[in-house]
Amino acid sequence: MVHSRVLVLLLLAGCTDALLQPVAVEETALDDRLSIRGKVCTGTPSPANFPVKVVFLVDKSGSMCVSDGPGSQDDNGFCQQVADRLGIAAEVPGRVRALKELMARFARQSNVSVALVPFESQIVDDFPRFSDGQFFVPARDLGDARIENLQAKLGKGTDYQGALAHAFTRIEADINASNPQVLPRTRYVVILLTDGAPYPRCAADDSMPESQYAGADNPWAIWADNPPDFCNANDAGEVIDGFIGGAERNQNYQLFDAVDRLMDLKQKRSIGDIRLHTILLFNQGAVEACGELCSGDLYNGLAAADARAVATWTLTEIAEAHGGGTFQEFTDTASIELGALDYTSLASRLAAKTLFAENTNAVPGRGGPRLDSDGDRVPDDEDAKAVRGTEKLDPDSDGDGFSDSFELARAAETFDPLAPDPRGCRTTDEVEARYSCADLDGDGLSQAAEAYLGTNETLFDTDADGIPDGLEVSLGLDPLTPNDRVLDHDLDGVPDLTEVAQHTHPLLDDRAVHAKESYRYEIQATAQENGSVCYDFLVSNIRLLTPQRSSGQIGYNLITLTFGEAPESNVTRDYGVWRKACVFAQFAPPSVRVPAGPEIVLEPEDFHRPDHLRPNNLESVCKGVAP
Repeated sequence: MVHSRVLVLLLLAGCTDALLQPVAVEETALDDRLSIRGKVCTGTPSPANFPVKVVFLVDKSGSMCVSDGPGSQDDNGFCQQVADRLGIAAEVPGRVRALKELMARFARQSNVSVALVPFESQIVDDFPRFSDGQFFVPARDLGDARIENLQAKLGKGTDYQGALAHAFTRIEADINASNPQVLPRTRYVVILLTDGAPYPRCAADDSMPESQYAGADNPWAIWADNPPDFCNANDAGEVIDGFIGGAERNQNYQLFDAVDRLMDLKQKRSIGDIRLHTILLFNQGAVEACGELCSGDLYNGLAAADARAVATWTLTEIAEAHGGGTFQEFTDTASIELGALDYTSLASRLAAKTLFAENTNAVPGRGGPRLDSDGDRVPDDEDAKAVRGTEKLDPDSDGDGFSDSFELARAAETFDPLAPDPRGCRTTDEVEARYSCADLDGDGLSQAAEAYLGTNETLFDTDADGIPDGLEVSLGLDPLTPNDRVLDHDLDGVPDLTEVAQHTHPLLDDRAVHAKESYRYEIQATAQENGSVCYDFLVSNIRLLTPQRSSGQIGYNLITLTFGEAPESNVTRDYGVWRKACVFAQFAPPSVRVPAGPEIVLEPEDFHRPDHLRPNNLESVCKGVAP
């Protein structure tokens, strides 16, 4: 059964966090008031729009041929020496088998992509390579051969620090290359799979008493040089890229800082989720079978039990204390399994983030709406040659891509609405324009204005607070800082977000006109069987004024309705998918009012992408009788 519920609320800041409208006073049927009734529906949620990107950091050190054999090294290395003694029957290591099984599962999920990063003292044979300009590939592109290569040419180190730094660099590069609108819907997962603690470990201070260095009983302390000759060698950088002999390497604080830096990307770059999980392969039976040959070098001077304890502590701290993930341990190759970790997408039902109306020819003022014929947010009684010198029928008097209100508000930054600005989009004899006058995302700002402000030219709402960038700028709000849903800049008792929706001014104490002039909303949400949600709405008390047009026609009000949708699970942080509808209503007293009735009706198909509504097509796109 389809669920239906009635909401009389404001949908800014999310469906679940919406602010309740004050109880409306009884309306009076005035000729200058219009209502807009209609329906708008969210899209159908699809996992394809919610990427999951997985980085596998897989230990390729020589000890892996004991922990998860078989394996091989160059030049008759350690692995060749222990192969006969271990008598390994399996031809495929457990990690190789588990990765193949997981890739087969991922191949059926189009929203999942992967990166394979084998590491020892250095990163070896990572795929995809940075030089390819790709940071993740579909699982089917990884190929069995690359996974099988994990058991060949094993190295001699386990450089956690380098592997974690690589994960950060890869993910940050992918973020920079991604459409920012997708990032709040993206989950990054990092898997660190190893068979022991980091190696080498180097300290800058070699003069401490031996008892003060870390060990199995105090793994949180500073670790002594291991091996000392390498840690202080002049050519250590040839083994580990960027390492300078005598410096610290793979100390706990360095590992935890690397993870914290990775996790900080979630907040700094508005990522949906980042998780780091760790897996320890500690094959107790293989260690015992290896005997004396494995007692010295396998765990870098530690007894097997102590090495296991140190690795367990380190990996647990990395995953659970810093990485927001889980720690797992496998003690035999047959039990290794990678599918139990959380690779689910962030997909959820889409819900309303914002729904609000705006008469673009009525500027909110302290005493109520003021006439603005050209919609530039400068009232007609100021937007005139006799007052400011600007054109009241041209929103950008000097044609430089900055509206008149934008330039008037920034006079202290040397903007002038009557002189083309070199930071704008107008080429003159003196200046070649660097930016376009086009509004690429339909938010009301030209590319030039977005470049100056630092907003994103592809995002309708750069700070994801539910108010389009252009509207925030015109109201004097900050398009780069989300507005808290209870913030009230003008201290008039109504939060800013509510004032935006009710078409009063968030920076002017206009409480005297709230009851009379505020737009009023009635919204009913109905869940659909296909997973979408439809909203039946009524916006009333929209004040009509009598604007002029360059053609000489009068009274044509352009009213827009803006609708944003976002995943229900992340409404407040998601940038949203936006649509706009527009209507024309004529009001020219004493005799002309179109429509003659009280309301105009909109259908779902009347809502379009914001960048599809342009000054040159409004007359064909908008509902109502066009000029």
